[in-house]
Amino acid sequence: IKIDAEGAELDILKGAQKTILKDRAAGILSIHTFTFPDKGKTLLDIWEIAKELHLKLLFANTEITKQEFLTTDEKGLFDFQYIFTGVKVNKTVAF
Repeated sequence: IKIDAEGAELDILKGAQKTILKDRAAGILSIHTFTFPDKGKTLLDIWEIAKELHLKLLFANTEITKQEFLTTDEKGLFDFQYIFTGVKVNKTVAF
């Protein structure tokens, strides 16, 4: 799944939870921090939902830390890969 939504990344991740959990979908997440009203909170929310979904975030095929992700704008990072870690998920997603 490629998510490139000019600021709606968090909403799309929330909406894609069922698909990601069921299909263990991997993909690319393009971050557009200039569109976030509260950049720090939005990046933290994206990081937390990625971790809830057992997604590993990578940049240039290298796993990144929470701190690196939260300073995305400062480092000029833009497109992140994400992969399902393979952990069995026992989470029910209500829609």
